[in-house]
Amino acid sequence: MSRLVTGFLGIALVGAILGLRLEAQLPDWSSNPASSSSTVKLEESLAYVIDGNRVNAYSAITHGWTAVFTTMTPTVTLANESFIVKDGALFWGYSPHTGAFAPVYTFSATANVVPNVSPQTWHQVVVDGYDVHVFFALSGHWQTYSFSAPPALTIGRFCLLIDDGSDIYAISSYNESLRRLGVPGATVTGADGNVGHAYASGILCCFSAAKNAWAKIGVANQPMITTGNTQNGFIAINDGVAISFFSGHTGSFVTLPAAPTATPYLQRQVAIVVDGNTVYGYSGLKGSYSTMVAGSAPNVMLDQYHAVIEDPGFGYVAYSGVVGAFSAPLVGSYQIGTQAWLATATPAGWTTPSDFYSALTNSWLLAPTSVGMNAATWVTALSVVIEDPAGGLWGWSARGSSWVFEAFPGTPTVTVGTNPPKTAGTILAQSGSMVTTFNPRTESWRQTTIAGAPSYVRGHTSVILVVDGGFAHAFSNLTDAWSATPISATGVLGQGAQVHSGFVFDGSQVHAYSGLGQIASWGEFPDHWRNVTQGQRFGIDLAAEPGADCYLLFSLVPANVPTPWGPLLVDPATAIQAAHFLMPPAGVVTFTFQVPYLPFGVVGVPVYWQGVAINGMSAYLTNSATSIIL
Repeated sequence: MSRLVTGFLGIALVGAILGLRLEAQLPDWSSNPASSSSTVKLEESLAYVIDGNRVNAYSAITHGWTAVFTTMTPTVTLANESFIVKDGALFWGYSPHTGAFAPVYTFSATANVVPNVSPQTWHQVVVDGYDVHVFFALSGHWQTYSFSAPPALTIGRFCLLIDDGSDIYAISSYNESLRRLGVPGATVTGADGNVGHAYASGILCCFSAAKNAWAKIGVANQPMITTGNTQNGFIAINDGVAISFFSGHTGSFVTLPAAPTATPYLQRQVAIVVDGNTVYGYSGLKGSYSTMVAGSAPNVMLDQYHAVIEDPGFGYVAYSGVVGAFSAPLVGSYQIGTQAWLATATPAGWTTPSDFYSALTNSWLLAPTSVGMNAATWVTALSVVIEDPAGGLWGWSARGSSWVFEAFPGTPTVTVGTNPPKTAGTILAQSGSMVTTFNPRTESWRQTTIAGAPSYVRGHTSVILVVDGGFAHAFSNLTDAWSATPISATGVLGQGAQVHSGFVFDGSQVHAYSGLGQIASWGEFPDHWRNVTQGQRFGIDLAAEPGADCYLLFSLVPANVPTPWGPLLVDPATAIQAAHFLMPPAGVVTFTFQVPYLPFGVVGVPVYWQGVAINGMSAYLTNSATSIIL
């Protein structure tokens, strides 16, 4: 029987699994026993339970639990996508990307986990005398680096700098090799986001975590370095002579033709520099800038991926850090509101915004004409929902160009997801036993039914959790589906939802939820839709039953073709086979590669991924994942 030997999917997929029975995918929910005194924590793609000297870990990627037993009372240090359990001289690192604990033994009596300035880091460090043990969240591996003198560490979100007194070394969360600087007399000046930096006489040296490389620029004086966000993708440099930027995504410098006294405004991936009436917009994603001239001194409003510049007496022009360009103007006078990926413009006397800006498309969109001036409006980092006075709800995604209507009954109670700094992309409306959510990734409404008024509702970056007494219901923007599991109706001791995972602890079991499905991608942005910049490292995790015959497919065109083995979500005419393999005992395989530079400047191009798993005479198609190339 042929099993998809061609690179193009086409009709071959149907032929490949013809005659095979439908098998259920890995379950969204997985439960594990726990005593009532247990401590439960949730972060990104994992949950852990401390129950005496046992630490249980759940991976939202593999959908499985694993445990480690300690001889001493365990101490746990949590970071993005990983945690470390200290058991005396033994340190266990756990990553959901492997679903396993990895040990490293230390010899120094003072060996310990180095505290991170921010918990939002993708690596953790144990200093063991002259050795530095680094646990990498994305690979689930320890790497040990040895030095001839006590190392001094500076830890950033995606990079780590080490000074051993003779030289400076950099390590990227994506590439685990040691990168030597080799500039005599250099001293570390900081590690911010995905940029590390050091200064020597007349030279600023910057390390790009995405490129895994050092770059250098000559400066007139030791520069002042500023950032606009703790999760920044670039730094601003002012040496008293010029204003420059370094992008951690492109690994490149750019110097503006602006006076060093010009006013800079900085955010996560975007900067605006105002020099008189001239406005420079800088994109940390592109490592480039654009210029506009205002009619008078402009006002600047920034959020993480865009800015809105008010030209008094004229109107508003937005700058997209995703596209790296200024938008067409919005003429008039408005009250401007901003979120991470979008902005709203509300005319005087209105409560409903009339215009909406998307940093992904770098364009403005009008509100539906039927909603009028005073309709209830809710805004997330990625979407907008407006209640129609005649009944029903309108939803718009920052990736879309039109509004989507949902005929929802009654006056809804609405919960907007929370996640500082304003990156939550979920919104939930409830009326009686009906709940609905608008998914900005798929631009779709998704409904489910609950058993009356919920006792708990939580929305976060990509996941929603609703507890109604006898069941826990969860939705994820990544799987685009509701899922439920029965829980004890009484005695719930804890619950939560975070990024794309959730849990309910009912006193006897921890019920963990994966909002990733079986295929998940990672890139520079561990949030939203897993956006990825050109030239950076990228990864895809595919999980399935050990021993399954698996295929990884991708296409630039989405689909939704019904099959006996689940919906085919990549275009059958253009899909390409990226990999074919037997699933190993760990139940997950990670593919990493470098995203190519696209000389024709493709922006916002989505890549759609899907997996196929064949187990004997059974088979199924997995969920899909979307990666937008920025």
